[in-house]
Amino acid sequence: MISINTKTGEVSNVSDNIPDPTAAELQAWIDAESTATAKVELAKIDAQSIRSMREFILAKFSNDPLLLPILVNCNSAAVVKRAKIK
Repeated sequence: MISINTKTGEVSNVSDNIPDPTAAELQAWIDAESTATAKVELAKIDAQSIRSMREFILAKFSNDPLLLPILVNCNSAAVVKRAKIK
């Protein structure tokens, strides 16, 4: 079998005797894919819960002098950004 490097145009021979992956290698690949999917889903859950907590805190404690200004600023910025989403 031949292989062509698309960047350099170099042509080389590749062995046809590429071994099949072992069961452990297949399981490792499946586990890696599952982990990647779970991380994406977890990031979505975290983002949603952080927004919910921020909005709850601002609704319940908006006049509290201990409320961090960054929380108010982040929420204001988020409101502006969400308004730009069509």
